[in-house]
Amino acid sequence: MPVFHLRPRLLPLVAAVAVSLVSVVTVAEPYQQVIAEAFDSRKRQLLYTEHHQLDHTGMQHQVQYRCPEGRLLASKSLDYSAGTFAPSFTMSFETHDLEYGAQRQEGSEQHEAATTHLTLFNRPAAENDQLRVTHQQQLSWDKPSPLVIDGGINHFIVEHFDTLAAGTPVSFDFGLSLRLSTVKLQLERVSPKQLPVKLQDYSVNADTSAIFRAQAKNWLVRQLAPEIFFVYDIALRDPVLFYGPSNLLNQEGQADQVVIRFRELSESEKEKAALIAASETNFETADAL
Repeated sequence: MPVFHLRPRLLPLVAAVAVSLVSVVTVAEPYQQVIAEAFDSRKRQLLYTEHHQLDHTGMQHQVQYRCPEGRLLASKSLDYSAGTFAPSFTMSFETHDLEYGAQRQEGSEQHEAATTHLTLFNRPAAENDQLRVTHQQQLSWDKPSPLVIDGGINHFIVEHFDTLAAGTPVSFDFGLSLRLSTVKLQLERVSPKQLPVKLQDYSVNADTSAIFRAQAKNWLVRQLAPEIFFVYDIALRDPVLFYGPSNLLNQEGQADQVVIRFRELSESEKEKAALIAASETNFETADAL
């Protein structure tokens, strides 16, 4: 299950600087730059960072996943224009020959009377490109239970924040592109004692935070699927911590259990990110020539 993503007010990424061999073009500053640091849930070792960028409309969301040294591991593009709960998105890996996502055919903001037309897809590795096959599953969603896809979970939590914070569970169906299926989940507020990690270990104040747990409604599925925890700042309704499976795959092709902490980039980190983006663009341009 994909990890949590920031809402438009908080979202993200690395300063975008495009460099060619003959000129430098500076792209406008993102609305806000935020870094998400992913730690091993047991060793508390930094595994990778997520860098997010949202355009001025709040509808186009870009994510880069980088190792601690800065090397690009994966990237994701999300489009919320057809629906914030179930956006179109594509996740591509540098470390695995794999691509997956979802594509909205039509529709507007989700509500119970609307039908969401969406295609889940994945394109796994093969011996060569000619043998690669795109697997897909079309969904026409008109059920009372909302359909949520990938980063849409953040919009869903914010939309139902008051209900969840008051202790009332909320159910929804979550789309799984790798499995080409959906699973019914339930979100509910829990106490800090139910969170598998200590908030203070990640500089999070328990008194000003609300913890929401997502788990499968079906008992049998719940025994097989991991619980997922989202920690929000109550006043700002912004995410501060995530506990659950990573978006990235390890060498065995599995998702590690991670703790992800969200924070704004410092000025020095912004400068470093800009240099990395510039050097990569310069390299790609030279390689194309």
